[in-house]
Amino acid sequence: MLASIKPNVSVMSVPTEVKTDKRSMSASKSFALGINNRKLYQDGDIIFFEGDEPSFVYVILRGSVKLFKAIPTGGMVDLTTLQAKQMFGEFAILDNVKGRNASAMAVGQTELLLISRDQFKKKFNALDPFTKFWIMYLKDNVLDLSNRLAKQNKYEDF
Repeated sequence: MLASIKPNVSVMSVPTEVKTDKRSMSASKSFALGINNRKLYQDGDIIFFEGDEPSFVYVILRGSVKLFKAIPTGGMVDLTTLQAKQMFGEFAILDNVKGRNASAMAVGQTELLLISRDQFKKKFNALDPFTKFWIMYLKDNVLDLSNRLAKQNKYEDF
């Protein structure tokens, strides 16, 4: 049976300036971001597995993505399901970790914008020091709250 908790979940909403049309992000907005690497996934396709090297940050253009963790006794625990205009995978790159802390799977036909580690780091490093500090502060608070929730729900092994 799958439990619904949200420990260590890396999720950000895309700023409202990044609009999407009915199908996907407009070509002009994608070009303005300097990113035009899209990939289409089918229902049930694995985007990445827990432990994989974090090479990309993802923006959902259309469709949904389920984040989940395998549990030692078998099966999986659903962490969350993300929708269009949400971003995931950024914490692993901001923290320079060696492996993803959860797996991601497409739910239905899903189109993603893939932002490479180098593209993401370049944009992040171009920010002013205060903005970088603020982003890292918020990230650390989200992780702290996620860890507390995990412990409260007795999922310390996450």
